[in-house]
Amino acid sequence: MHVRAEALRPDRVLVSASGPLDLATAPRLADVLRAESPGRNVIVDLSDATFIDSTGLAVLLNASRRAVARSTYLVVVCPQGPVLRMFELALLLETLRVVDSVAAALDALDATENGPYRAV
Repeated sequence: MHVRAEALRPDRVLVSASGPLDLATAPRLADVLRAESPGRNVIVDLSDATFIDSTGLAVLLNASRRAVARSTYLVVVCPQGPVLRMFELALLLETLRVVDSVAAALDALDATENGPYRAV
C-alpha cells in the first residue's frame, strides 16, 4: 500500500491510499491520518485501493471520530467496486460520508455550514 498526503488548503488535506488496506497496511494509513488531520478537514481517497478489511474500516472510523471531536470532518472517496461493497456490507454508508470523487468530497465540505454529514 502506498499512502500520500497533499495539503489542498490550510484547512484541508487529501490523503490518498492505493493497493490493499488490511491488517498489514492499515497502520500506515492510521499514522498518516493522525499526523495530517489535526485542525484540518480530511479527504481520504480510496479510488486506487484494491481491498479493505475490518482493520482498514476501523482506521477510517477512528479517524472520523477524532475529526468530529476536533470539530473537523472526514470524507471518504470510494467509487464503485469491491471496496465500496465492503462499506455497504459493514453498513458504514450511514456512518461515514462516502462519495464517488474528490470533486464530490470538496463539494460536500463546501455544501453546508454543518459539514458534510447527513442529517440524522
